[in-house]
Amino acid sequence: MTGTGTVRTAAKAGRRTTRLAAALAAMFVVAVAAMGLAAASPAYADAVIDRAALALQTSPVYNDPSAEKALTDAEAAQVLADVQSAGSPLYVAVLPASVLDSYGGDPQKVIVALQQSLGRNGTFAVVAGNKFRAGNDTGLDVTSIADDAYNQHHTEGVAAVLSAFAGSLGGATTGSGSGSGSGFGSGSGSGFGGLLPVVGLLAVGGAGIALLARRASANARKRAAANLAEVKPAFEEDVTKFGEDVNALPLDIDAATTTDEMRQHYAAALNAYDDAKAKLDSAPTTMGLHDVSAALEDGRYNLACVTALQAGQPLPERRAPCFFNPGHGPSVQDVSWTPAGGAARSVPVCAECADR
Repeated sequence: MTGTGTVRTAAKAGRRTTRLAAALAAMFVVAVAAMGLAAASPAYADAVIDRAALALQTSPVYNDPSAEKALTDAEAAQVLADVQSAGSPLYVAVLPASVLDSYGGDPQKVIVALQQSLGRNGTFAVVAGNKFRAGNDTGLDVTSIADDAYNQHHTEGVAAVLSAFAGSLGGATTGSGSGSGSGFGSGSGSGFGGLLPVVGLLAVGGAGIALLARRASANARKRAAANLAEVKPAFEEDVTKFGEDVNALPLDIDAATTTDEMRQHYAAALNAYDDAKAKLDSAPTTMGLHDVSAALEDGRYNLACVTALQAGQPLPERRAPCFFNPGHGPSVQDVSWTPAGGAARSVPVCAECADR
């Protein structure tokens, strides 16, 4: 089980060596150490945390597809609806266990890093691998809420626990700002020190801490730019490959055998290619790459529709892309897949991957 508290911060001491100044200086050191947690973490963990924080800027629920306990689309939609109805700022992230490992197995550091990268206060609920942890930095007691959500619903799965937690948060009474966590499957949460209140830090820290915050923000932007530069080539390759697939399609637009329906889907595929290229060129961070993936998914579906119509077959079902290789196009069925060190889960696959 977990406990949380609020990390207090104070302004840097001046030259006077009074007892009060010394106490404030000591508290400032604690704040600086807390802010350094994310920067001291491995680059991979920073990348995952930054992706989650960027996603949380536009939606309060981030569901990492590589997470061992990743939510299905339907589960994610339900959790999102419950989070939006919570009545207070709540951010939920489902992350892979590797992030937890990168922070020494301490979920506290994961939440602190996520909050600092996002730069917002509120309640944070994180599932990292088999660990569930919730914390709050605004003075709201979430201990009993998290405990009850886990104890009453953990046998129903991650989504049920998160929905229950979100549903009960609105009625919580103001308390000590503590949190709670337990394990999904194996393991359980350890003690939780507390979240670093961003607003409180800037308010009492003065110019020195404001400068520190600006530096932290600049570092976060640098990491985001580095993350984009690292993964963008793979997206460029995907866009190029899709363009080649469109060009290789054996379709004569003016042929008598080409129907209007074929032309419509072919035009949609071309538009999706242009859209993917434009979005890739304008993506400021990795968050913008989600739009590129969406455009490619739409284009591959329309390309599959043209192929089906040419073969005299019915249009394919609009499904998620192949889990193992989105370039294979829309999936045709769900299969059971067990990631290394994780539990079995159902994933969408194309016909080629289903036969493996």
